[in-house]
Amino acid sequence: MKKNKKLGFTLVELLIVISIMGILTVVGAASFKTVQLKSRDVRRKNDLSSISKALNMYYNDVGTFPHGIPDINRMINSVGVGFSAAVNGSVTTYMVEMPRETTKGIEGYYYISTTGKSFKIFVNLENKEDNNCLKDSTGNILLTYDGYTVASGSCIYGISSSNIKLEDSLL
Repeated sequence: MKKNKKLGFTLVELLIVISIMGILTVVGAASFKTVQLKSRDVRRKNDLSSISKALNMYYNDVGTFPHGIPDINRMINSVGVGFSAAVNGSVTTYMVEMPRETTKGIEGYYYISTTGKSFKIFVNLENKEDNNCLKDSTGNILLTYDGYTVASGSCIYGISSSNIKLEDSLL
């Protein structure tokens, strides 16, 4: 009497396991990419909030928002540059280092203040499905706004000083 013992797996069983592992890897990688994209967008929103707070502190000390010189856009896009100003005979630092965009292919932060009485700051979000993307009155995502243009496949997010509403100028 001979017993027929099977040792190991058949080729079909191995192919099924490898296929399942491949599918799980693809799904996991796609989810990971989405999580990274959203986390970069959260960082961008927080950066704009930090810049806004620094600008409001500057306004409280000086009575106007920066316009003309110093060039905030240059500060934002330069490595290691902070936001300081001479106030009442001493230098006040509002941000030790300005946050800046580091992702290739994404436009940097953009600051506008023509009169010094208000400001707007814009950035590209990579997730076009984000609820904070700027849209026109019909709900279409804006590709350009106040001279700021989005990178391909992204949308514009912006904040403004508390004395104006960014949304009012979209209508």
